[in-house]
Amino acid sequence: MKKKLLSQLLFGLVLASALSDANACLTTPAPSNILTSLYGWRFHPVYHRWRLHKGDDFRASIGTTVVASHSGTVQTGYSASGGNELRIIGDDGMVTRYLHLSRASVSPGTHVSAGDAVALSGNTGEASAAAHLHFEAYPNGSSVTNPEPLFCNAPTRKSGADTVNGFPILACDPDNGQCDTSGGPPATSSSGSSSGSTGNSGSTSGSTTAAVTDVPPAPTISSFDDMSTNEIFVTEVTKRFSNPDWYQQESTMSTVPLIIEYAHMKALQQYIQFHKSLAHERVETLLAAKLAKKVKRDITPRLERQRMVASKAGSGDSN
Repeated sequence: MKKKLLSQLLFGLVLASALSDANACLTTPAPSNILTSLYGWRFHPVYHRWRLHKGDDFRASIGTTVVASHSGTVQTGYSASGGNELRIIGDDGMVTRYLHLSRASVSPGTHVSAGDAVALSGNTGEASAAAHLHFEAYPNGSSVTNPEPLFCNAPTRKSGADTVNGFPILACDPDNGQCDTSGGPPATSSSGSSSGSTGNSGSTSGSTTAAVTDVPPAPTISSFDDMSTNEIFVTEVTKRFSNPDWYQQESTMSTVPLIIEYAHMKALQQYIQFHKSLAHERVETLLAAKLAKKVKRDITPRLERQRMVASKAGSGDSN
């Protein structure tokens, strides 16, 4: 009897351990399950300096439903670089962050389970160059880690997800001289780099760093491949007008950056107009094909009737 009880106890412990391991992995927060940029040190596409990318970027157009990667309690917040943010404080100590959201769909303090809808993705925050979901994981609540190995269903990497503007994402900080940056942009001085704010004081001292960070980022055309013209327009407008810091940045920009921003917008307008013209051509082609089918459908019985009339007339002449 004791042996049987001991056997059942051991089986229960093994089963509990297996279930615990299964529950330890994270649910993919975005339905695409496609990574567009990886965790690591990268030459930031917006700030133009080496910066730790603390999470994984998932493909997610504006308004895509974002789900909880694990169970826990919801917190919400906002930051200038990350935009609208949602955090889940896990029951097991795991903390996850979801950045650049359009909005949260659950209230702060709500307890959620893995797979529950918690937010809508977006493009808020000055560090976002296009609509996507930025996801971070803190297993012990404080130290950030690469979330990619933690997912139950391994995400698919988009081609080029391990590079930014052709430069590889690195495992260590090149500013500390630990990484080989040959073939890539030079390491920058950490003491001379800014936090990414473009114009806190409105000063234009003429330093190289100030000149670089003062220039507004151009629209990332390559990210528009899977987006409609409406999504492109919403993405760029939201990135500016839903960002409270944008107005301050615009008011403190010097003349050249303002001209560059204007040129970016004109280029984007031309890009959208070009794709609208392509869409218009496709619509005209479809309408022409539809009209041709209708004409053929209408004219066929008429031709048949003319043949019958001609055939009868020919028979009467022969009589």
